[in-house]
Amino acid sequence: DGGMTLSGGEPLYQPEFTLELLQKAKEKSIHTAMETCGFAPSETVRKVAEYVDLFLFDYKETDSRRHAEFTGTDNRLILQNLAMLNEMGKPIVLRCPIIPGCNDRDDHFRGIADTANRLKMISHIELEPYHALGEGKYADLGQESFHYPMYEKEEKEKILAAVAAYTEKKVQFA
Repeated sequence: DGGMTLSGGEPLYQPEFTLELLQKAKEKSIHTAMETCGFAPSETVRKVAEYVDLFLFDYKETDSRRHAEFTGTDNRLILQNLAMLNEMGKPIVLRCPIIPGCNDRDDHFRGIADTANRLKMISHIELEPYHALGEGKYADLGQESFHYPMYEKEEKEKILAAVAAYTEKKVQFA
């Protein structure tokens, strides 16, 4: 029957607007979903979560040091918020971008599965293998793109199998 999904950017960077929009949607009995990386004050996440029916939660890197290297911040707050949403009983889809040479390692694949196994509200895992569709935007903005190689179908299937080997939850491509 449809619904509303907040994505972005990051909806939690505009918490007042996000909260008001979600409240208005719930007043009209609209199903709500939110894509988020979970990097926001826990109190903000808690307030917004009251009006969210489904979280599409980015899980970029298991190792906190590597997470900081790739994103500019460690993942402690992110994991704390993910655990809090789980404790609140909020349905969660764990969405995992996989970037060649960055987080395409077996220990990260095991970390994805371990996180999903530990948190009962995670219904399934969606892998998001890197693609170059956004590289044209970098050129349009006069910025240099990352130029990662794209995965071939066989490589993507191996990644899916590697994550699936560690969990009984469904693992699929987004």
